Amino acid sequence: MGFCCCVPNCRGNYQKTSKVSVFSFPKDETLKRKWIQAIRRKNFNPTKSSKVCEKHFDDRDIIKVVRAYNEHGENLEAKLDRVKLKE
Repeated sequence: MGFCCCVPNCRGNYQKTSKVSVFSFPKDETLKRKWIQAIRRKNFNPTKSSKVCEKHFDDRDIIKVVRAYNEHGENLEAKLDRVKLKE
């Protein structure tokens, strides 16, 4: 089962054709409060299953590809199966 976005009026992952990545709320309380304020949902207390989809983040905050150099100095790139948020 996929998770849906908890941001008001967002339809992220509600339709089968438009799957987007979703992220759990941070464990850090200060950062979690910032997320809650940003989504502007009245009296909202996120649970373990509450998620925010990638549509609410800048592309520069999401890691979709990892890069490294091999022993010959060549740049290698690999697409991640599951995208991640930067710290």
